Amino acid sequence: MQRKMTGGRLAFIIVNLLFLVIIASTMIVPFWNAIAESFSSNLGSMQPGILMWPRDFSLSGYKTIWTVLDLWQPFENSVIVTVIGTVLHVFLSALAGYALAQPSLPGRRVLTIFILITMMIPFEAIMIPFTWPSRNLDCSTRCWH
Repeated sequence: MQRKMTGGRLAFIIVNLLFLVIIASTMIVPFWNAIAESFSSNLGSMQPGILMWPRDFSLSGYKTIWTVLDLWQPFENSVIVTVIGTVLHVFLSALAGYALAQPSLPGRRVLTIFILITMMIPFEAIMIPFTWPSRNLDCSTRCWH
């Protein structure tokens, strides 16, 4: 059953859409400007104004970032941590799920409650205690290299 479109409802929809378009543009335009400036030449990106398209298209900024700042090491570390973490998480979750699915497992209820309690603690509450060991091991800025 469809409602009949009244004048007030139509005005509300139009004003609501206009408001949402204005709010979205305040987020999209700066993001698009950053992308356009990243593909501009060094001189083109220093000129004032909002860019919708790159001035003097160039990839020199990306070349500088990857060579001078040596971003390969952090990128490699991120990939290694992500892959190892994902594989371990899936493997251990599958093992725990299989074990807890066994009805004859002694202490199954206690283990389930323990797992659920640890899942209910927000990560923000334990983030600082996690950073202390990495700071003491001088692993805050480098991990493997």
